[in-house]
Amino acid sequence: MSDFDDNNDSDRDLPINGPDGSPINAPDELPQADNDPASGGDSSAPDPPNGGKLYSGLKQRIITAAILAVVYCTGILLGILVHRFFYDFFILGLMIIAGLEVCRAVGHRFAKPLSGFVVLNAALGFAAFMTVTNAFRVGRGGITSFFGVLGLMFIACIVFCMVGKKYNMNNVISTLFVMVYPTVFMVYMLSLSYLSFYEVMSPFQHPAALGVILTFGGSAMSDAMAYFVGSAVKGPKLCPAISPKKTVSGAIGGLFGGIAVGLVLLLFAHFGWLGIGALSDSAAVNTLHFVLLGLGTSVFCQIGDLISSYIKRACGMKDFGTVLRGHGGFMDRIDGVILAGVFDYVYLFIAAFFI
Repeated sequence: MSDFDDNNDSDRDLPINGPDGSPINAPDELPQADNDPASGGDSSAPDPPNGGKLYSGLKQRIITAAILAVVYCTGILLGILVHRFFYDFFILGLMIIAGLEVCRAVGHRFAKPLSGFVVLNAALGFAAFMTVTNAFRVGRGGITSFFGVLGLMFIACIVFCMVGKKYNMNNVISTLFVMVYPTVFMVYMLSLSYLSFYEVMSPFQHPAALGVILTFGGSAMSDAMAYFVGSAVKGPKLCPAISPKKTVSGAIGGLFGGIAVGLVLLLFAHFGWLGIGALSDSAAVNTLHFVLLGLGTSVFCQIGDLISSYIKRACGMKDFGTVLRGHGGFMDRIDGVILAGVFDYVYLFIAAFFI
């Protein structure tokens, strides 16, 4: 997800192979993204003197990051402090936008996904989740209903391509891929807001606040620490074949960033801020829970970053989207958050059985 580049946005530095296996010259055969800070946006403009071009690109990234931070914090805080529906529709919007951006990337190299089915899968899955969870008050049935919609949309996509002549099974497979990644994975981010609906969650005061803040805040701090530590220490590369700027030192720094957020939330639990409560009556066990939550959030966030880089490389794309100047698309910003959300949901759900 990261907004920082020593350990991120590293797809730009590796050659991209064409369908025949021969390398593609990125500057000649792929459009130079406006969001590359090294390009400074419009390549037709004259280069400002004294490094002004690089400064201009960095400034644009900072401005965009600030706007994104405001949007994210607004959706999250309104969901926690006012009503969870604010957070719900914030996640729905991210589902649809991220799905369309991945459609664009996959269609660049492989069979074009049917974006209409991707949007319907997100919208109908969201509706099914909300109906089961809110109308029928069956908390754990929300995720099941979302997967049920995925199955129905997959069948509908097959039938649509079977009776038509324009698309074939390759389009079905591409569409299914996008319906699963990122859409279905993001249902766990949505479910974080409903942990308190599950009868096993009664020991928690406000598990929604804990899970949501941990997922977004832990991922952001993991990215920030990975950047600063990686920039300062450098050292061996973490996964040069996929993401050549990520370093082992940066990855370790990211782990400490996630743990730091876990410890901050432990402090919140101690004072009951935002309604966050302890996960255990034992101080030692409670501390261990929050440390493991922070650590796991960082690990899965970094795995999500690497998976995203691998997919973009396979698709021959530098970024999933172009809407955010200096940052690519929304999917480029939440790729790590998506898997972190899965981990946090599963951990909190299972941990509740032992409280």
